[in-house]
Amino acid sequence: MGLLTLTLAFALIGSSVFFAAFYISVFLNDESKYSETVSLDSYPKLTIVMPAFNEEGVVRTSLSAVQNLDYPNYEVKFVDDGSTDGTLEIAKEMIDESITEIIESSENEGKAAALNKGLDSTDSEYMVVVDADSKVDGPLLKEAVETIEVDSNIGAVISAIMPLNSNTLVRRLQVVEYRLRDFYRNLMADVQILDVTPGAFSMYRTRDLNDIGGFDVGNLTEDLEMAWSLRKHGRDIEMVRKKRSYTELPGTLKGLHNQRVRWARGHIQNLFKHKDMFFNSRYGWFGLFHMPATTMFAGFSILGFVMVLWGLGEQAYNLFITFSSVGFKMPSLEFSLVRWLLALDMKVYVPLASSLGLTAYIMTKAYQGFGEEVKHPVALAVYFFGYFMIKPVFWISAILKELLRTKRTWT
Repeated sequence: MGLLTLTLAFALIGSSVFFAAFYISVFLNDESKYSETVSLDSYPKLTIVMPAFNEEGVVRTSLSAVQNLDYPNYEVKFVDDGSTDGTLEIAKEMIDESITEIIESSENEGKAAALNKGLDSTDSEYMVVVDADSKVDGPLLKEAVETIEVDSNIGAVISAIMPLNSNTLVRRLQVVEYRLRDFYRNLMADVQILDVTPGAFSMYRTRDLNDIGGFDVGNLTEDLEMAWSLRKHGRDIEMVRKKRSYTELPGTLKGLHNQRVRWARGHIQNLFKHKDMFFNSRYGWFGLFHMPATTMFAGFSILGFVMVLWGLGEQAYNLFITFSSVGFKMPSLEFSLVRWLLALDMKVYVPLASSLGLTAYIMTKAYQGFGEEVKHPVALAVYFFGYFMIKPVFWISAILKELLRTKRTWT
């Protein structure tokens, strides 16, 4: 292994070990494991804004869920963003005392524009975003309010996210990913580097949204941008850890690719928009550590992908040269474990084993933290040993689309 390749391998594996160890340290020092809440004698009025675009397959479930929430004083504003299927008709069928208003748009203007229409029409102290392909636990609203009322500096509260269903391998793979992501988000909230307010469930102070100027129209990931804007305005983001929201996950590789490329493009878009936050101590560990780290990780994932492909290509080329010189020869069936171990480059494989071990430990704690047993073994194995080769494809596609200035759409 050449010096350059060895150095890159150390950088890739070392960074993985460092960040795994960092989050394990946060976890081991997190005494409460849950966000702080306060008891309330009365609960303020909430407005749930549900944006929708062509969600006829799931919108009935989502609207049914918000009609029966354990909260004394809330309203629902359904915003149809120019749907061309039966989404709007289903919403009109279900309007009642809970669904107080349907806001229609004649054309698709994007999710941020739809959310701003809901924001403009509310006079509630808090605004809650629930996507039309998502639903929430009945008691989640109460716990979110009890969390955000702890400190006036808290600008948003999010929840753990579970899949509405996991009937395909692609969805089961995302179940594993979401479980790990929620575990990390718990810890990120503890050190105030939480970086997203997901559409599956996010509660905001209405005055903060208005002070910021609403959601960024045209932004591919308005939930990411809003979280960064809240950080820029000195607001914290907390996470409800006991109650959950549920969302529809892409069921095919194509659907997953489209979603994650949009996320990656939105991340790139927001990196440029908020570049002044990079290494800026004014924004605490979010600016000094988290933003540079996530950018570096994206670059390292692409670099690792290229290195793996390069290594495979090199091995294929060497086999071709060998076969061309001496012809095909059946390999010996004799196998020696000792000889195989001695042939390994321990400078690389020991750190790699350490990285995998730390990841396995985090995976176990992630499931335990939500009171679940580890399940979906095939998806778990694919995630553990193969997903690292899938995620860089999303980033590469996103970078190419940005360079080619491909149209940004909410799909």
